[in-house]
Amino acid sequence: MNIATNEQDMQGIQRALNSPTGRNLSQAQRPDALAIVDIVHREIHRVGKFTDKLGDYANALARSEKFDAMKANVIVRELYKERYGETMKVTLDNLKAREKSLNPEQKALALSHAKDVGAAIEHGDKMPFFRALDNQSVMLAEALRITQSGAKRQMAETFTQSTGKDFYEHNKVLEKEFYTPQIEAEREQRTASRQHESKQTLKQSQ
Repeated sequence: MNIATNEQDMQGIQRALNSPTGRNLSQAQRPDALAIVDIVHREIHRVGKFTDKLGDYANALARSEKFDAMKANVIVRELYKERYGETMKVTLDNLKAREKSLNPEQKALALSHAKDVGAAIEHGDKMPFFRALDNQSVMLAEALRITQSGAKRQMAETFTQSTGKDFYEHNKVLEKEFYTPQIEAEREQRTASRQHESKQTLKQSQ
């Protein structure tokens, strides 16, 4: 998810900075507070949660400033609303609602991305399951405008419904079959190279 890459994003940033909350922040506080706003926004889209991340970063902001954690929490929430035009809860509720209302065509897209995970492990260059899953879930989440965790859930569910196989177990088997041998071969190559270098160094020292 790109942040501040188009006119709408820039307008959101200006709204936040020009709001009463934004105007009351110092020049040093503004970029830190806006960075936290975007971190929370990404967290909502990534895992479908925000309270823990908000609390952690609000506490960190408060420790370096002349206000308490509660005020820092409120500042971030208010800047978020100005920045994105809605509260954090509304952002999250909208993402969840879209996932619940997915149509058959969108479900089919989830299945396609699920199958692409296995294809990436099998044909990719040292591609482990977690990376293949992350890549596909990011693309699917953006396409369906749902959370990344929701995209993973949809891939797993549609894959199992279509194939009768557990999505995670299936791809772990592929990882062991295709990814692990590549890593072991690479490790053996590094070991052989180090041994060769050691022998060359020993010869030169004699």
